[in-house]
Amino acid sequence: MTHEHRHERDIEAEIERIKNLPEEEKRKLDERARNGETVVPGGTGGKSLEAQLHLAEGRHKGGLHRAQEPGHEGYHEMGKKGGLASSGDDPEQRAQREGIHIDESKFRKSLHCALSLAAAQLVKLPIALEILACVCP
Repeated sequence: MTHEHRHERDIEAEIERIKNLPEEEKRKLDERARNGETVVPGGTGGKSLEAQLHLAEGRHKGGLHRAQEPGHEGYHEMGKKGGLASSGDDPEQRAQREGIHIDESKFRKSLHCALSLAAAQLVKLPIALEILACVCP
């Protein structure tokens, strides 16, 4: 297990541990949080224990979500496919015809990726949806 995975698991476990504390301990943590102290890892800025727990959970889930998104190479490959689709041709047929290799293993096959492609590459949504149709038949 990588250091990142261990760290993510530790944060998740700490959030759960705090949620399961006795009410008296939660009240003490809440008082410390109301005095400006960060009492939950990732809860920086929360003005109460509950707020810090919500912030920490959101940041943790956001981090996990980002880790599942395609990296630079994935977006590069999607961009190639988007460029091929922009002429109105089927991108896979055009890639074969022009001898362009698109490594689809580098990006996740989901609607999120197609919409991210539309935003990141400033490709029109219909083209992104056309790409999605090719990626997720």
